[in-house]
Amino acid sequence: MFDLPKPCIFVTEHRIQKKCCPNCQTLQQASFPDQVKAPTQYGASFASWTTYLNMYQMIPLERISQFFHDLTGYRPSEATLLTTMKRMSEVLEPFEGVIRNQLLESPVVHADETGLLVERKGHWLHVMSNSDWTLIGVNESRGSNAIKELDFLPRFTNTLVHDCYATYFKEVYNFLHALCNAHLLRECIGIETYDNQPWATDMKAFLQESWEVVKKARTAGVALEEEVLQAMEARYDGILIEGQKEWATGEHTEHVRPAGRKKKSKAANLGQRLQLHKEAILRFIRDAYVPFDNNQAERDIRMVKIKIKVSGSYRTLSNAMQFARIRSIIATFRKQNLPILSSLTSAFKGQFSF
Repeated sequence: MFDLPKPCIFVTEHRIQKKCCPNCQTLQQASFPDQVKAPTQYGASFASWTTYLNMYQMIPLERISQFFHDLTGYRPSEATLLTTMKRMSEVLEPFEGVIRNQLLESPVVHADETGLLVERKGHWLHVMSNSDWTLIGVNESRGSNAIKELDFLPRFTNTLVHDCYATYFKEVYNFLHALCNAHLLRECIGIETYDNQPWATDMKAFLQESWEVVKKARTAGVALEEEVLQAMEARYDGILIEGQKEWATGEHTEHVRPAGRKKKSKAANLGQRLQLHKEAILRFIRDAYVPFDNNQAERDIRMVKIKIKVSGSYRTLSNAMQFARIRSIIATFRKQNLPILSSLTSAFKGQFSF
């Protein structure tokens, strides 16, 4: 029969001695362990449990306090829990740099962003990740200022998969672009459904069929021949040539605003984006490392959104940044099949390394 031991809180008392040298009369004093820094404090297991429950299981502080009380009879205050997680964040800071360096060397990195409230003001949470590593940052800006301050993309020189957010194209960066085709498929379906433009149906079919061809080639461990690649690109161009006739004459092509400025239809916007970013959209057919979509970043940001819903907002920017750092480490633990609780405990004791 499998069972769990009864949880309990135990206290370790540390004592040091002072001795006077009988010869030189110098007073010698022993030192406390490195982790003992205050008369009363909480250990690595308590810190890892607190961090795990709040940052991974998304349990509010009040319920964590109640959890400890039900389990051990001891009820830590919310301030104690916050202080403990602050210490955990400080301990994990070096690992954030390790993750950053690993992602900078990655052939492909996924990027996404989502909004959150900090000090009742809108901020943005930025995710950069691959299948093994996750890096999360917080900034007041979604655009160029955030990219510069987070200091990842300006140093990245490989391929970035994203959702075609305009800021990634504004500056001249050293990385290559690859766009999320899952987003493009959804837009094609919308235009096919509501605007009844056949070119969107053709583009949807082309993207889906191309991905099937690429998947089979990757499974077989072979690259597509240049003739096949050129045929794919020619088909892509042909769909857009025909599509331009449809979105230029479509019923919803343009609406005149009160100021006289013409507003393009969704079909025209999508079509022109497909023309402008052809190379980034079709990068998956030529580069074996590039996926069809940006699902990796979307999966990494999904759990972050749940935390935002649970917390509502962050009172301070430092708390939001602590969450981003700790969540980066925990997400990386998960990707590398490392046990979260014991890994956090080891890191808190200074005994962990990737």
